[in-house]
Amino acid sequence: MSLASPLPDRAVLKINGSDAHGWLQGLVTQDIDLLSPSRALYSALLTPQGKLLFDFFLVQSGEDILIDCEAARKDDLIKRLMLYKLRSSVDIAEMENLGVVALFGPRSVEASGLAERVAGSAHPALGGIAFVDPRLAMIGVRVIGNVAKIEEELDYADIEFGNPEAYDQARLKLGLPNGSKDLPPDASFALESNFAELNGVSFTKGCFIGQEVTARTKHKTTLRKRLLPLSCTEDLPEGPLPLTGGTSEIGTLLSSCGGLGLGLIRLDRWEAARQRGVPIKAAGQTVEIEIPFWLPLMSSPLTE
Repeated sequence: MSLASPLPDRAVLKINGSDAHGWLQGLVTQDIDLLSPSRALYSALLTPQGKLLFDFFLVQSGEDILIDCEAARKDDLIKRLMLYKLRSSVDIAEMENLGVVALFGPRSVEASGLAERVAGSAHPALGGIAFVDPRLAMIGVRVIGNVAKIEEELDYADIEFGNPEAYDQARLKLGLPNGSKDLPPDASFALESNFAELNGVSFTKGCFIGQEVTARTKHKTTLRKRLLPLSCTEDLPEGPLPLTGGTSEIGTLLSSCGGLGLGLIRLDRWEAARQRGVPIKAAGQTVEIEIPFWLPLMSSPLTE
């Protein structure tokens, strides 16, 4: 069965102006030249030191660029973008009449009117703009538009309108982050949070804020941490909480929903705990750490 869920923790911003495209190209991690009415992008804004500040989705609507971002931090994102505006001909505004709906399940692409399940594929549909999640097509489709109108359109497609928790379960099972719950601002690097594998960073576009550190990390550094999915036979507590292997802290539990969660894991400490046969625990509950199918850790001793 396919489900649709409003995402009340998301907001929509609009960027336009004659300099908008080039201005944004010099700021964010993904290549804005790839953005088009038929292709959405996943991207981020970093600190000059290469640490994550904001992640978001970018969609082109006519001459405007729409940003699907975290609602609780939308004002912070606007302020940060305004810092870089200077004399550029760019306008930034919140679109209070727009929201985001997630469609997930086997018929999500069909219900959205998109031709195929290709990550980032975008098309006007359901009274808004529908796009296959640019990170991982398997999670389904996001739609930016008037939420009431989208729900009305979905009634005709016989799609069950679910709740945000259902979508949370789906994205946690696949190991996909959701804003600052899983990407604490100024606390982790983009590649530790799998931005390369989730199509969130371009290594060919040229300069962006934090680009030098990100490129150096890719080419010269073995990543010591990774954002990985967790599971537990019981409901996991709300993070952030330390994950421990015996007396050693091996990472941090971030977001959770039911028995699923995400954690930023110190790989060498996790491997040491595995070698000793020590269970990993969060607030006394035993958790299993998994490597998602889309994240090949070929250089890691964890690959058996």
